[in-house]
Amino acid sequence: MSTRTVKDMISEVRDNTNNNGKSRFTDIMLMRFFDSASRHIQMTVYNAYPQDPVFYNFQDYTVEPNQTAFQLPSNMLGPHTIYSIVPLRLDGSKSDPLHRLSLQEVSTEYGYLLRGRFFEISLTSLVGLSSISKIRINYAKKWDRIDSVDSTPEIPEILEEFMTMYVERKINYVDSSADILNSNIFTSEERAAMVALYADMARDPKQVPTGQDTYISY
Repeated sequence: MSTRTVKDMISEVRDNTNNNGKSRFTDIMLMRFFDSASRHIQMTVYNAYPQDPVFYNFQDYTVEPNQTAFQLPSNMLGPHTIYSIVPLRLDGSKSDPLHRLSLQEVSTEYGYLLRGRFFEISLTSLVGLSSISKIRINYAKKWDRIDSVDSTPEIPEILEEFMTMYVERKINYVDSSADILNSNIFTSEERAAMVALYADMARDPKQVPTGQDTYISY
């Protein structure tokens, strides 16, 4: 986790970009730039390792009689960033992971269906899960939103430099009125450097994403 507050980082980028006045770039605006930087960096890494739990988290749900729908965790990186959904037996052991189903399959197959902010367990699954006490969802957790200049970003300290770099470039682009997409702020070499920092947490080396890395939201 970062060791500095957003206020500290704002002070740094103001000095580096000669924007110590607050009329053009307010602290609130720069805070939003830092939040955008955090989300952009996380998605760059996630898109390189979509199947590897580099941002792993889990949540358990107690299963009530005849319950089929469960709300997705509020801190998921996105609705399609589920690694697995696994029923847990009364003795604590795990059943086979549920399969991701289509709408046509949900009435007959073993698995789950995504419906907006919820995932729904098929009736076929419930029939075979009479000994199940909980459902565990394993997913990619998004870093906390930056909503205060006094907050400390969840981004790892080793990536702080990329955050400040992003915001400084964003300021310069705005000053020059350049029409630039956020996805082009970092060079391919810089994106590769971010991705490489997580290589030890992944099962296999991946290619650095070169396409659209828009933040997943819902």
